[in-house]
Amino acid sequence: MKLNLGCGYDIRKGYDNIDKHNPQAIKHDLNKLLPYKDNSVSEILLYDILEHIDKPIKLLKECHRMITAKGIIKIRLPHFSCSNAYDPLHKTYWGTSYFKRFTEISGKGSYEQYNWFKIKKYKIHFFKGKMFWNNLIERLVNLNDSTMRIWEENLCWLYPANYIEVELEKK
Repeated sequence: MKLNLGCGYDIRKGYDNIDKHNPQAIKHDLNKLLPYKDNSVSEILLYDILEHIDKPIKLLKECHRMITAKGIIKIRLPHFSCSNAYDPLHKTYWGTSYFKRFTEISGKGSYEQYNWFKIKKYKIHFFKGKMFWNNLIERLVNLNDSTMRIWEENLCWLYPANYIEVELEKK
């Protein structure tokens, strides 16, 4: 089974498409628990929805409960440096380092951490078109964890990103 949570009008064949606003989707408020059994879902899409959730960690915990071992959660959301991240309907702002608190990389810091997932891949996407230099910046930023961290901590306000894509695999 595959889930497309907060699908909006992105109805996908082969998925249970869940959204509280789209009449063609299964109606459900993602701020509440989902009616799926433990370890019953092989893939979950969270495209442009996590930033709208009141308690996104609670939703990720719920995804962890439902997803099978080695199951994949695909996430896309605006990077905190993007002006779109500050839409009045967005409740949280995200960077790539935030996902590390859900992986084996975590273990330091004063915030609560979880060891639920392994990061399969993540990528920061930049606006293209007339800003041709963003093609080069995107390649450089996504070279490795160090270049991503350096950009996110020092340069993201000079060269803002568009969005982040992350794939998490359940351990």
